[in-house]
Amino acid sequence: MQRRIQAVLPDWLEEYINFIADKYDISVSEAIRAQICLASIGLVNEIYPDYDSEFTAKDIYESVAQFDREKIDREKFLKLLSKTYFEARKAIEFRLKKETGTKGKKPSK
Repeated sequence: MQRRIQAVLPDWLEEYINFIADKYDISVSEAIRAQICLASIGLVNEIYPDYDSEFTAKDIYESVAQFDREKIDREKFLKLLSKTYFEARKAIEFRLKKETGTKGKKPSK
């Protein structure tokens, strides 16, 4: 489930998010989501060396770099985004379980 939230970004970060959105032809929301997921994967891998990640932030970077060099098709790029979201969710659930004993907060109704 997706929910709307509002975040205030400094100018330099807004400029970067807009750059990512334009470069990869995705929405600003998608660019923000992707950046948060990339950061989450990298952070969990650093904090928890015992986390068994099949997909690291470095793997994602290398895939994106390949996209930039070879202009892989949009479908492959969208699959990469999907895999990034999946792996970020696994990493975040791992961290939450380690630190709180749960997978996360249950959605409120």
